[in-house]
Amino acid sequence: MNTSPWPPPHPVLDAPYRGSQPPTAGIPQRSASGPERPEQSRRTRWLVALTAISVVVAIAGGVVAYRFVLDQRYPNNWDPRIAPLAAYVERTTGLTFEHPVYVRFLADDDFNALIMDPSEGQSDAERTAIENEEALGRSFGWYTGSTDIADEQETVYGIGVLALYDFADREVVVRSNDTNPAVLPIPLRVTIVHELFHALQDQRLDIRALRRLVDTSEAERSFTALIEGHAVSVETAYLYSLSSDEQEEYFDFVDGLTSDIDDKTANTAPVLSVNLEAPYVLGPALVSAARQDDNGVDQLYAKPPVAQDQVLDPRAYFSDDRPETTAEPEAAGEILEKGTVGVVRLYLTLASVLPAADAWEAALTWGNDAYVLYRPADGGTACVAWNVSADTAAGAAVLRAALERWVDARPAEGRASVRATDPVISVNVCDPGSSVTQTLVPEDAVDYFYVRASLLAALIRQTPDLSTAWCATDTLMRSETLDALQEPDDALRDRIAAVVERC
Repeated sequence: MNTSPWPPPHPVLDAPYRGSQPPTAGIPQRSASGPERPEQSRRTRWLVALTAISVVVAIAGGVVAYRFVLDQRYPNNWDPRIAPLAAYVERTTGLTFEHPVYVRFLADDDFNALIMDPSEGQSDAERTAIENEEALGRSFGWYTGSTDIADEQETVYGIGVLALYDFADREVVVRSNDTNPAVLPIPLRVTIVHELFHALQDQRLDIRALRRLVDTSEAERSFTALIEGHAVSVETAYLYSLSSDEQEEYFDFVDGLTSDIDDKTANTAPVLSVNLEAPYVLGPALVSAARQDDNGVDQLYAKPPVAQDQVLDPRAYFSDDRPETTAEPEAAGEILEKGTVGVVRLYLTLASVLPAADAWEAALTWGNDAYVLYRPADGGTACVAWNVSADTAAGAAVLRAALERWVDARPAEGRASVRATDPVISVNVCDPGSSVTQTLVPEDAVDYFYVRASLLAALIRQTPDLSTAWCATDTLMRSETLDALQEPDDALRDRIAAVVERC
């Protein structure tokens, strides 16, 4: 029974809904000039683990909220350590809290117990869901034969999750080995500002009611990108309101944390970290674009994005480009699971065999998709029937060619095939099995995805209109290296200005 007002659409793969504190979209460089400069869009492997997702914890029997025993539901007054941060959030957003919220600090072990599900406590249904998820991921090439997603997800969350806002208990929980800090370190202050904004969203924007209107997994992912992107913008503004010494302290923390995360997640499947990070990386561009529109950010809550392509390319949101009608494929066997891959995982799928720029161009043609994971009637490993639609006829040709190349590169044990019956491209592919080692999406493809998203968000803030920002982002991603875009110098800044002028 799901007692949470925010159930995840998928038990494993949409892991961000379980709780989090992953890296944000573009870590600004050490500069006191503010977050408005395109060159501050810098991406290392995990960026910063300082923006938290607002979610609940999945446990046996469904999704329920972790509950503290409270003397009262809300405090009468803000904790004196938190009050200045709450005041900043109100001042920056123009909204006021209806009431204070508790902010609790938990040491590592207690915090990890809150956000993780011990494997020994899993129900048969949960273990089956994980097995199905691994079969699905091996079919698409997201996981290799040795991938244990429960174990790897625990690694990702154990190092990458720093805080959460619990929409059920309406309180903030923060990872801190000092469980009663007299003075909040800068990294905790930045983190708490993000979480307090989620509390404000909950109180003033009725996020839970909006969430109940979400009816597809793609809409769920895009709505999460909205609320996280908005929180990231408030968090970033707070960071740049600090003194240069305080910013330096923050960046020193980020440098150490990034290195630690890199080391500990070196052997995890990239799709797991991307699932966690994507809302924070993609959301700021849409929020920035809405701020430049006459209707402002409020329109995003009045009419939330319905698919991640509207977040990846905000032009699709403002032109009301909605997903195409795509029929669920037929499956010759026992149905194990149904779902939507979506544009982000389509990109990761194609980027395992195509150059990142080509995978991006093909993925951006996404119109909609539907898959069915099934067990063939004659037995054997699970297979996936997958229907994919492009949003234009020209896009269909690009997408079909990319999927054909992907099919050709699949392991022979996967028995992959593709056929196009306008307007749908139909793919069938099977789990090659846990004994087959697969080459996963390379690091540079993940970096390409994040650098592009960060660059677009920065250029939206710096250019007069969305079309100019999109044109400049396209041009720079073709003409510059990822290293240059992540570590800009004066010469690159001059080239950026010239590209913006031409666009």
